[in-house]
Amino acid sequence: MDLTGVVVAGIAGTVVITTLMYSAPMMSMPRVDIAQLMGSMVVPLGGSAFAVGLMAHFVMGVIFAAIYAAVWASDSIPVTWWSGLIFGVVHSMVAAVGMWLMMPMNREVKAGRLESPLAAGPRGMVGMLTGHMFFGLVLALVYGVFI
Repeated sequence: MDLTGVVVAGIAGTVVITTLMYSAPMMSMPRVDIAQLMGSMVVPLGGSAFAVGLMAHFVMGVIFAAIYAAVWASDSIPVTWWSGLIFGVVHSMVAAVGMWLMMPMNREVKAGRLESPLAAGPRGMVGMLTGHMFFGLVLALVYGVFI
């Protein structure tokens, strides 16, 4: 496993999925403020929550990149665009379960100051699936350059 490749690919994939999340309303998809959602789990809603959440989101992106790379390193699955897409589908399911578990604990969601991504319905699920597939695709294409 190439650690530089993991970090670079994780950051690149996270940039893409984050850009898609924040530009989703321009594509008639629900907006998900992932930085505020994640950050407000540990600090009050506002500027610092955004910064903390964004940092946590990027750290999670690199952690997931390491998981993808570990599977690819097993030599059972090649590093290809299609394996990245498949991993993205699985990753989306993991993220959906994580959201389902975490959102009831978010005080800002409970107070109605932030909307839960789970409230977005089918379009939100399609957005989550699409975003994670792009994450996996970008991750595979970028990580593949390093190995």
